[in-house]
Amino acid sequence: MNRPKLLHITSSLLVGGAERVLCTLVKGLAQDFDQTVIYVHDGPMRAELVALGIPVVQVQGLFTRYDPWFFVRLYRAVRKVQPDLVHTLLWAANVAGRIIARMLRIPVVSAYHNNIGQDGYVRSLFDRCTIGQAQAIVAVSQQVAAGIQQRSPHIQPAVIPNGITLQSVVIATSRAALGIASDAWLVGAVGRFVPLKRFDLLLDAVAKLDADRHIKLHLLLIGYGPLEQQYREQIQALEIADKVTLLINRPAADYMHLIDVFVQPSGLEGISLALLEAMASAKLCMVMPDDGVHPVITHGINGLVVRGGSAAALAEALQYAYTRHDVCQNIAQNALQSVNASFSASAMVAGYRIVFKRVVQG
Repeated sequence: MNRPKLLHITSSLLVGGAERVLCTLVKGLAQDFDQTVIYVHDGPMRAELVALGIPVVQVQGLFTRYDPWFFVRLYRAVRKVQPDLVHTLLWAANVAGRIIARMLRIPVVSAYHNNIGQDGYVRSLFDRCTIGQAQAIVAVSQQVAAGIQQRSPHIQPAVIPNGITLQSVVIATSRAALGIASDAWLVGAVGRFVPLKRFDLLLDAVAKLDADRHIKLHLLLIGYGPLEQQYREQIQALEIADKVTLLINRPAADYMHLIDVFVQPSGLEGISLALLEAMASAKLCMVMPDDGVHPVITHGINGLVVRGGSAAALAEALQYAYTRHDVCQNIAQNALQSVNASFSASAMVAGYRIVFKRVVQG
């Protein structure tokens, strides 16, 4: 009996959480589906998919990535694959994939890795106008699901938390290779360089703590995006260039074992793979959700929730973590146990498998 054809449509194959979830799904579903990936933005994840023997197809517009020719080419690419099911992830792929799948009468499952309102009014409007065309919606957390239902009350998302393969989070990379002192207290942060991630607050917090000569602090900031130059200028203006190392477009898992504390300053998140990797490496993790509620971290139990949304509040929390090493070490061990219990890759793949098979079978 032939396996069903599953087509994944993603906006990006860059080094990001949603993209790495896609690669994990492709591996985990190899025995269940014949899979193809269509993508827009090229990136390092393509090589990983090709190594797995997965057909990958790039689709872009004629003059810009998303001009009208993009939809024509996407229509032709999907029709050529003739999938039994389409899985979409990230905003552009969700919207365009649902429209094309509806035209070709192919069932579609859309995955949401972030809160639905964070893409701005116009994008949210397009999303809301097309979300009803999906046969199933997957949300990575209860908070993300609640955001979807607030805008589209008739939608009942399946909540499938992101998961990681725990064996993959420890890779031999040294501080010396990065030019970081072995005795530095190393703060790590990972994410796209966009306003939503609020790395400007983290840089300001580092500058505040730099005045305390009792803390030999260093920041390792891993990511990529349009604000890179702005962050470099901010680092120079704050006179902390010797306290900050930027790594552009690198896999975060390679460096988690080096850090002492992981910070996620963004106010809105789904379930960050980088956060899970830090927890799996038994690192103290700090988050700054706008509403004080986080889908993974419970304050004082498996991490620290920083309230206030300011550089001063973050600096105060970092100072606490530095001075209360004994307490924070116990919290970090609890973080490792949380990941083991609730955020494994196998559980994530199993959840998607159930949703995909249910939709294919009608």
